[in-house]
Amino acid sequence: MPLTLPLLFALAASAFQDEGSTSVFYGSMADVRRCHRAAESRDSSDASRDSCSAAIESRGISERNRRACFANRGVLHYLRGDY
Repeated sequence: MPLTLPLLFALAASAFQDEGSTSVFYGSMADVRRCHRAAESRDSSDASRDSCSAAIESRGISERNRRACFANRGVLHYLRGDY
């Protein structure tokens, strides 16, 4: 059964967690926030997808935020019809 867009948004939003500045390395939390905001605002631009990818590749975020970024990047791909 394919996931609907509202369900993808709910999954991504529930997984997002702010970790504070103590665990931020090289702007990784900023990428997490940009990725989250892009999915919320339905901004599927290349720059938005790049911030999701940068966050996913970062070592400075929790696994929970990494999973949220994967979900958000999936939402952005879905919005572009790139699936």
